[in-house]
Amino acid sequence: MQKSILGIVIFILIGFGVSFLLGWVFGVNFSLGALGFIFIVIASFKGMQAKSKAKIKNAKDIANLEALSKNDLDKKDDKKQEKELLKALDTSKFSLGVELSFSLFRILAYIFIVASIVILQIFGIFHAVGYIAGISFIVVILIIAYIVKLSIKA
Repeated sequence: MQKSILGIVIFILIGFGVSFLLGWVFGVNFSLGALGFIFIVIASFKGMQAKSKAKIKNAKDIANLEALSKNDLDKKDDKKQEKELLKALDTSKFSLGVELSFSLFRILAYIFIVASIVILQIFGIFHAVGYIAGISFIVVILIIAYIVKLSIKA
């Protein structure tokens, strides 16, 4: 909880800094672009996490039912059961990608991005460079965080 509050405070300070240095229009676009991309990243993570947990639970339930129904299994049946378990997981990249794309929170995050661009256009203050800079800033922060995480593990 403290990390998320610290992150929000840092995000607000960065938004004010960009607004002070490059103008309030650029700062608003920067902040909304960054916020929209953060929503997409969080929604993607939460969606994938929920789908993975559901698939693992489903596979375990199927495996438990099969284990109860078949107490005496020879090696061929073990292999068959293992294949059925993997089939029940259905962790192909395509199926996970499709399921993730239709995550409610991810769709809401994209709606936020579109709505923010439309609202900025209505008020005549949309600045594409500022918006893209906000998105790019978060991408750079995520890459740096990943590199730091890898260097800490090594």
